[in-house]
Amino acid sequence: MKILVIGGAGYIGSHFSAHALEQLSGAEVSIIDDLSSGNLEAIEAIEFIAQKKVAFYQIDILDLDALQKAFQAVRPDCVVHVAEKNRPPLFMVNQSTCQ
Repeated sequence: MKILVIGGAGYIGSHFSAHALEQLSGAEVSIIDDLSSGNLEAIEAIEFIAQKKVAFYQIDILDLDALQKAFQAVRPDCVVHVAEKNRPPLFMVNQSTCQ
């Protein structure tokens, strides 16, 4: 099974990825992350724990062309999306309209 984890270099995504590789026979994990809050050390830790390589794509999920290319390369059976963007909540951005 090919699993694509969006946000896989962060805390939740890296733990999920390592667990999937350890527990799911024949699982292949690919990770998309822009590393804005995740890090490469998490990818290395996944590979060390699971003793398997993962494909890593450093992509911003708002870059639709790059995202589409990654999906075409991976052709996942399953997508797990745990990415988040570090932005202020919408209600904080538009305070002037909330009076």
